[in-house]
Amino acid sequence: MNPFRILGIVVLVVMLGVLTWASLQQALWAVPAEVSRNRWFLATLADAYCGFIIFFAWVVSREQSMNSRVGWFAAILLLGNVATAIYLILAFGPVQRRRSAKSKSTLQ
Repeated sequence: MNPFRILGIVVLVVMLGVLTWASLQQALWAVPAEVSRNRWFLATLADAYCGFIIFFAWVVSREQSMNSRVGWFAAILLLGNVATAIYLILAFGPVQRRRSAKSKSTLQ
């Protein structure tokens, strides 16, 4: 199995586990207002979204369809690394063998 696909599976399992645990402890909308004003929280959030945009640039280089690009952009911004992990699993799964050589990433 491709190591990038394994990475995607590991990240997906970890993220779903952490999100489930956090959701069972506290609702997202119940986070104290002080958190959203904390500079380190804001820096971490900016770092995450900059990473999502960089990852999306790679998605754009692989996806031909504008609908697919828009869909993945929305998924990445709304679901974060859950979406990036799903993309890795799909991009490096069995379907990748059927893609043309032109659309494959140099990472493969």
